Amino acid sequence: MSAKMGKGEGPAIGIDLGTCYSCVAIWQHNRVEIIPNDLGNRTTPSYVAFNETHRLIGQAAKDQVSMNPTNTVFDSKRLIGRRFKEASVQHDMKLWPFKVIADPDHGRPIIVVTYKYEEKHFLAEEISSMVLIKMKEIAEAYCGSKIKNAVISVPARFNHSQRQATMDAGVIAGLNVMRLINEPTAAAIAYGLDKDDGTGEKNVLIFDLGGGTLDVSLLTVEDGIFEVKATSGITHLGGEDFDSRMVNHFIQEFKRKHKKDITGGKAFRKLWNACERAKRILSSNTRTAIEIDSLYDGIDFYSTITRAKFEELNMDLFRKCMEPVEKCLTDAKMDKRSVHDVVLVGGSTRIPKVQKLLQDFFDGKELCKRVNPDEAVAYGSAVQAAILNDEGNTKVKKILCLDVTPLSLGLETSGDVMAVLIPRNTTIPTKKEEDFSAESNEQDRVTIRVYEGERTNSSDNNLLGKFVLSGIPPSPSGDTQIAVCFDVDVDGILNVSIKDKTTGMGNNITITDKCRLSKEKIKKLVQEAKKYKAEDEEHNMKAESKNALENYAFNMRNTFRDEKVAAKVRAVDKKKVEEAIEHTIDWLERNQLAEADEFEDKMSELESICNELIAKIGQGGYGNMCEAAQEARERNKEFKIHQGVDTNMNGIMHEYTKPNNICQSSTSNGHMDVATKRDYEAKEFKDKGLKAEKNIAQDKKKKVEKYMAEDKEHKKKIEAKNALENCAHYMKYKINDVKNALTKTEDAIEQTILWLQRNQLSEADEFVDKMKELEGICYPFITKMYQGAGGDYGK
Repeated sequence: MSAKMGKGEGPAIGIDLGTCYSCVAIWQHNRVEIIPNDLGNRTTPSYVAFNETHRLIGQAAKDQVSMNPTNTVFDSKRLIGRRFKEASVQHDMKLWPFKVIADPDHGRPIIVVTYKYEEKHFLAEEISSMVLIKMKEIAEAYCGSKIKNAVISVPARFNHSQRQATMDAGVIAGLNVMRLINEPTAAAIAYGLDKDDGTGEKNVLIFDLGGGTLDVSLLTVEDGIFEVKATSGITHLGGEDFDSRMVNHFIQEFKRKHKKDITGGKAFRKLWNACERAKRILSSNTRTAIEIDSLYDGIDFYSTITRAKFEELNMDLFRKCMEPVEKCLTDAKMDKRSVHDVVLVGGSTRIPKVQKLLQDFFDGKELCKRVNPDEAVAYGSAVQAAILNDEGNTKVKKILCLDVTPLSLGLETSGDVMAVLIPRNTTIPTKKEEDFSAESNEQDRVTIRVYEGERTNSSDNNLLGKFVLSGIPPSPSGDTQIAVCFDVDVDGILNVSIKDKTTGMGNNITITDKCRLSKEKIKKLVQEAKKYKAEDEEHNMKAESKNALENYAFNMRNTFRDEKVAAKVRAVDKKKVEEAIEHTIDWLERNQLAEADEFEDKMSELESICNELIAKIGQGGYGNMCEAAQEARERNKEFKIHQGVDTNMNGIMHEYTKPNNICQSSTSNGHMDVATKRDYEAKEFKDKGLKAEKNIAQDKKKKVEKYMAEDKEHKKKIEAKNALENCAHYMKYKINDVKNALTKTEDAIEQTILWLQRNQLSEADEFVDKMKELEGICYPFITKMYQGAGGDYGK
């Protein structure tokens, strides 16, 4: 599939579709802008959750994973384009809380969840499309316009099936996928766009270690040309694998202490989330605590882990990260001393040990941390999107990316030998045609099997498709001469054509073993995606109507419970309003799943009752009971006057200062004539009127300024009072918190001392466990004390 230009179809975005987090960016105002989501975060979790009423995508889905683990789907990138029987899928299934089964027809993995009390089956492409829809909506909210065009990033080591599946996910999401860009290539653009210092060609190694994949690419960068020399990587290695090692460590510790296995279920996800946080903390601290209340069967879990222990648990994986670096340099036939910059990309490159191993590999060379590791791929994707959409400045438009094939492409020949047509690291787009002699085992057809991979035997590589050329006339020798053409486009997607050289026939080609979704299936999934989006919009409308009614009811309740209002409103009116409010709140509690129009009807009903009393207060219906309201009305009136004062004053001053156009002609004896005198008197009268009007306006302006000063002083007083009140309550809360923590810590210390007295002959690991248990309680308390010493209340 060739790149589809988006010129004239609105703005284009770049999407980093990550294993754990996704990011979206756009070229605007002559630069790349990373687009924050509705929570203000610049990355969004690649999570999708389903419950009894609606679907959640992003942060909202991740936040509820421990409460709804079996229906919260993540890691779809580790499933997309794969087959159920693959070893990596079978390994990951043991860690996922959601269910995965095999598609009986095509062998694809199918995700099973319960949505609105019904069992639903989803392909990985569908889940990824939901994340893409979320990123598209984030961009549309930011730009204020519909978005159709996008460039989506993929790991450099993604194979043909994974690329096709990602392309399909984009189509299901309603996007025109202009290009699939390799993640390290996108990161190189982010590095090189502002790095062009005129120093000539530079060799740059991109080390991209994310949540689920590792990509290493070696490029030469010069004058806007980014040429990939070699690429390598591991499609199943990243931050989640490091998390998994830590999780297993604490599972064993919990089992040792409490004789219970917490593998799977809610406890497992709670522990995983805590370990993910701990991993992040250990990138800047040498020690941290794991503290989970009621982890399993009401048991609280407290422990600690050091950076050294974390590194010990993952050392083999960290060392494994260096293998693609060495392979990449070997494939490019380049010495490591020729590399000018080593660029870190991906959140997992923040791990100090990974940085240390990489720096040691390059003989102490300083690593380039100039690009944001979480945003670099989205940044480069947005630049590529701008180029394809005919946007961007002159510097952007001259950028040219020359990428390569990550895997060798070939076909099966006799003896299960793979004949390579396009070797790995061949610059794309590329086209290669070769002639083969094919044995015809059947009367009129030849079967060709296409593979990708580096193994000598075809069966050890990944089968892309089985092609059948039919209608072949019999050959005396039994062999048929065929021409096979491999064409790899800029997205890294392979197109194959074959023809019989004798007859020239090549139009009867069918793919009988291909994992890609059919056009009919994609069309159906597009319609289903639209249906889910419509359901989401309906749910959002319902939630907004419910929240509006809830907020209004509680605001009115607080208003009429105010002592000043309650003391002055007639009892009968107050009772009527309070009954209506309580009835509404009670109805809300019993009708959480009502429709939007029902919430709106209830809102109108409550408003009509409350507004009646508010109108009485506003109109002074209770005599002098609302002096404050009367004063507010006066002030409002004065402010309305003030709004027109500046305009009126301008008019008045214009009239007052306008030059006198009256001709002051005089008679020969020096006296004015009668007409001139009359005009002069009229002018004098007019001037007096203008002066009077000016004085009135100035008085009104002074009065308004006085009110404004009083309001400012009153506001200052209220803010000071509230600040003192908040401070007092906060300090009270913190002191109680410290008291409780201190009591808990003292109890733990006493229990440990008692245990020591009774267990003098215990084994070493028992003492170690007790030490960790005590540290797990004491360390958080000490940390809180240190943090609290310099903390600001309210934060």
